[in-house]
Amino acid sequence: MAALPFINDRTPFTPAMENPFETLTPSDHAWLKVSAQVWCDSPFVKCNSVLVATFDHNGNYGYVAEELSSHSDLKPGQWNTVGFLYLTPEPRRPWDKFRLYGWNRGGPAVWIDSLRVTSLVRKEELK
Repeated sequence: MAALPFINDRTPFTPAMENPFETLTPSDHAWLKVSAQVWCDSPFVKCNSVLVATFDHNGNYGYVAEELSSHSDLKPGQWNTVGFLYLTPEPRRPWDKFRLYGWNRGGPAVWIDSLRVTSLVRKEELK
């Protein structure tokens, strides 16, 4: 497990998964389904880690953080899937970047793998 990204007090952030807005949707906004695989040896209720979704345009905007401790169904000592729906803000530029990453705000180490984003696009937008 040591080769996978983990977050703790000394290395609080995973590498971010980044996508320019123009690659996510042809519309002026999008619903995104974001998820990751997470592992913690301690009960997740003790974790102070979050999965963060945000956009970058001269700084972050549209910031959302999902707390792992709020998921009572996560089991310690095994891989768990955590995710949420994210409504993008209207981008300032088509190349503004969507970012998804893990952040440990203190507490036990958490391993994070398989950061994913799926754009939920209506069929008529694909024509």
